Amino acid sequence: MYQFFSDTPVQTGDRYILTQEQAHHARVLRLSEETVRIVYAGKGWYGTISRTDNGYEVLIEQEDDKGRELAAEVILAMALIKRDKFELVLQKAAELGVTRIIPFVSERCVIRPDRKSSARMLERWQTILAEASAQCKRDVIPEIGETMTFAQIQKIQADHRYFGYENGYERSPMLGEAFRSGSQLVLIGPEGGLSETECTALQQAGYTMVSFGRRILRAETAAIYAMSVISDAMERTE
Repeated sequence: MYQFFSDTPVQTGDRYILTQEQAHHARVLRLSEETVRIVYAGKGWYGTISRTDNGYEVLIEQEDDKGRELAAEVILAMALIKRDKFELVLQKAAELGVTRIIPFVSERCVIRPDRKSSARMLERWQTILAEASAQCKRDVIPEIGETMTFAQIQKIQADHRYFGYENGYERSPMLGEAFRSGSQLVLIGPEGGLSETECTALQQAGYTMVSFGRRILRAETAAIYAMSVISDAMERTE
């Protein structure tokens, strides 16, 4: 079943007209006289899609009363890493239920975009999140904003804030052990990891150092691992 996000209100009995871009996807997928899901403002509806003289429309038939989102906000603060790896993180984080993604630059980041390239990247990131959210039937599209500095990241608030550290296995709890209900923020460093100075600064700011196991994970693997642990914990406690 395919899903489309609507920018206009819908309700049972309405006929939703697909946008030009959505109609293109419907044409490529050869959708016709089958059930699709339309989402507006965090709520989903089922309807039958049909081709018209001018494009495609969906007859809204039934509201979806099953929520698809996690019980509390989940923020992923992700250091900038290589483009393909960062985009993989965006896609998988959306599938795992992240609410908000905050890209940031830390001491060992190799990627340091200028203002012009940052604007292009942000637009692409938003597209990736929208497509991933539609594919996995999310009720919302995760938010992503402009890249922050390391100092700004320390001030972002949540009920529980963690950061992964590759040398923390014997001196910090596993993320699953540290998890407590409430809003969550997980910070993942770049390919070269966080520096000792940054780790100290995060702890002084109230973050909890956690371990992702005995093995050293790549940055993108660490992000996906962390989101999987939190998603699983939240699904179990709902």
